Amino acid sequence: MSDDINYSVHYSRWHTGSIDELKLRDKFYLRLFGDELSEFPKSISILDYGCGYGHLTYFLSNRFRTVTGVDSSEHQVKVAKRNSLPVFHLKNEDFADWCEEKKENFDVIFLMDVLEHIDAKDQISFIRNLSLTLKENGLFYIKVPNANSLLASRWRYIDWTHKSSFTEASLEFVLKNSNFMEIDYLDDETSIKPKMLFLPRKDTLPYYLKSFVRFIWRFYLYSEIGREALRLRLGVNLLAKARKIKSNNE
Repeated sequence: MSDDINYSVHYSRWHTGSIDELKLRDKFYLRLFGDELSEFPKSISILDYGCGYGHLTYFLSNRFRTVTGVDSSEHQVKVAKRNSLPVFHLKNEDFADWCEEKKENFDVIFLMDVLEHIDAKDQISFIRNLSLTLKENGLFYIKVPNANSLLASRWRYIDWTHKSSFTEASLEFVLKNSNFMEIDYLDDETSIKPKMLFLPRKDTLPYYLKSFVRFIWRFYLYSEIGREALRLRLGVNLLAKARKIKSNNE
């Protein structure tokens, strides 16, 4: 994305960047990553690349001592800094040099809702550069729009700066060509899952409705592509975890 585009024009349709919103998003990320990160040492170094207003950076900073948020949008970084978050602006043209400078600096990297903003021809080189900043065997979390979803077209085109969406096959192609293996998928759900499925509550109604609609969608996919449909993730996003391996060039 060009440095002279104000991405906040899009982002501010849904987010304010206020401290109240950060606290609300903290609860969302706790549901999403709480169990996943609970065993991590507090001393690890974490990068939130493409931090935006700093929602995830805020969540991570409340739980770990060394967290860095980076974004190419100067406008969004200014909003995050108003809440005293550890973020900074990095111009696109400085990205490759910065990755070399920060080689093997981080234990964990989060790349949430970023890769789809990059031209397909540049995605692998981008991930390879970013992987330089991750320690060997470090963990990489990535979230991208899911082309398997019923909302795939809206998610792909809701943002003018989106260049692509992904299936498991295309995302794994990028990751495996960028020094990552051991790829696992995590749940990325916005609706609250009931703790006891047989005791529905009003706030869990979206979960039941969504589950029913996805069942019908999977049934249709099965008619088209067979048993492969049984393994597909059907949420609006793909959220994956991968581990960095040693590059043949290192």
